[in-house]
Amino acid sequence: MRLTIKHRLFDTILLLLLVFSSGGLLFAFHRKLFSIVLFGTSIFSLLFLGKRIKKSVFNTSLFSLIFFCFIICLNYVYSLGNQSFIKYGFHLLNISSCVFILTHFINNRDSSYFLQRLRWVLRLILYYSLCNFLFYFLLKNNLSQITYQTDKILHTFNYIFFYSPERSAFNILGLEFVRNQGWFWEPGINQIYLNILLYLDGLVFKRNKWIILLTVFAIFTTYSTTGIIIMIIILIFIFKSSIKQNPVLIFLAISIAIPFYFIAKSNVEEKLETSSFQKRYFDLIETLSITKDYPLTGIGMDDTFFSDFRSSHFIDNNLVNSF
Repeated sequence: MRLTIKHRLFDTILLLLLVFSSGGLLFAFHRKLFSIVLFGTSIFSLLFLGKRIKKSVFNTSLFSLIFFCFIICLNYVYSLGNQSFIKYGFHLLNISSCVFILTHFINNRDSSYFLQRLRWVLRLILYYSLCNFLFYFLLKNNLSQITYQTDKILHTFNYIFFYSPERSAFNILGLEFVRNQGWFWEPGINQIYLNILLYLDGLVFKRNKWIILLTVFAIFTTYSTTGIIIMIIILIFIFKSSIKQNPVLIFLAISIAIPFYFIAKSNVEEKLETSSFQKRYFDLIETLSITKDYPLTGIGMDDTFFSDFRSSHFIDNNLVNSF
């Protein structure tokens, strides 16, 4: 079918909402509202912006929807304590949205178009991330404090740029930076989508080298050790053939790796000193212990109940010693 500007606009909005649903501040502030908006947009796109659904696609989508609904309902019935029915309802709503979006793109669009639209959305995230990082130096004295998810503190400039200096500030050579979280509630999520963009521009489309350079810089601003490691792996594959033809590029790679080493070293030391490492280690052991005690259905998907339950849960010492 012929795609008009209306088709491209709604497809872009649909993908933008889908990306924001996985850790975006838009959903952190108004999760219920925008979960409904995402669901409604996915239904609208499937019914009015495409062609008749193919039988094979319909059957697969229906089976997927029934399967996931069965899992969610089974988890609710056999979970511990008083689980929030509303939260489970929104889990089902989000799963349904994902199934409808996937059905829409498989039935009505081809894979190259999907990647192009996704690339456009990720480029928007890149440009915003760069502005968010650079404008901090001009706006850091004019930020107001807001609270989201009832317990998380965020600083913003007129709800345009967002920062978390209490938990994301660091200092390099006397200059204060704040880790670049972009439109997301933490920098670690921002780097995921930036690395996806780096992969698409470097290994799929192979067109714009400036986008690759800007994306690399943006990933560095997230100050995420994991993000930088992933970035370096992708860069190795991007420049693999070039390195074979021009070994001098190895020295360029080393020049990138050296500052990364100091960033990673500083990051690890900071996490150890602030007990972040111990907290993550405890979270890992605790969740594994809960999984061991409740292997089939877990304890439910209500995050409030999980927070209360984990405070009184007894951790198996044998599991701790195995680490």
